[in-house]
Amino acid sequence: MNTTTNQQTHKENEKISRIIDRVMRQVFGDEAARLIYRYLESNYSVRRDEIAEKIDLFAKGLEDC
Repeated sequence: MNTTTNQQTHKENEKISRIIDRVMRQVFGDEAARLIYRYLESNYSVRRDEIAEKIDLFAKGLEDC
């Protein structure tokens, strides 16, 4: 049961990350989105695949960026 819950959570996190990526690219364009991801990873230790897990830190980093 726990494995199923973990798999479901992982799938939901992946879906959230894909949605955020799509919106970021629509709003900022591909190159700017890549730069923002690089900024977030180097300054806030938030990788693209961790956004759903660290959504508050992602939002703070995006604001600061």
